Amino acid sequence: ALPVAPGGGGGPGGMMSEVEVAHASLVPSPGEEDLFELKRRRLSRELLRLLNNVYMGDDKAEAVERWLQKHLDWDASAPVDTLSHWTALHFAAIHNRPSLMRYLLNRNTNTMTPNKYGNIPLHIALKYNPTAEATRLLVVRSPLEAFEVTNNEGLKPLEQLRKIPPVVMELLPRKLQKELSPRGLGMVMSMRFPPSSAAAHHGGEEPHHEGRRLSM
Repeated sequence: ALPVAPGGGGGPGGMMSEVEVAHASLVPSPGEEDLFELKRRRLSRELLRLLNNVYMGDDKAEAVERWLQKHLDWDASAPVDTLSHWTALHFAAIHNRPSLMRYLLNRNTNTMTPNKYGNIPLHIALKYNPTAEATRLLVVRSPLEAFEVTNNEGLKPLEQLRKIPPVVMELLPRKLQKELSPRGLGMVMSMRFPPSSAAAHHGGEEPHHEGRRLSM
């Protein structure tokens, strides 16, 4: 046990127990907290710059993957900006980047983090790229409850899926298949992927969304 200043707590005789010493060592000083926050903001800006370029091509998406591999302790589920609260999954979804989407999903990134408009990545993917490969990956790997998330406009991903005729998403969980095909059509039609990416689909420009290029 270690001595403590008078009035500083501790056990008999003003001594700190081993448990108290261990706990005290985990509490950062105010200066350490400031340094941690500054580092977090710097890293967040780095990642945001990379994500803002994902629309330019797969090589830009690969740069994001390399950054995340370098920073394995980074919470990839957290929003990377303070304005529209987009996550890396939102970017992968709107720009149809299957490799980045797969990496994030394999990293167990939370698929249900909403942006400031209440849109989770599924909302974005189904709005801008309903038949794209990245969207299918997200649909297949998202939990069923994600399809019931209501955004600020009262829209659910499940309702978005029902509005995509005549495409039927393949490889969906059985429960979701029943929701989407009440007449028993099942998986009669398979999903077809257009050759164009999100950028090509929108004339080479980034699709318009809440906060076109995001900033800290």
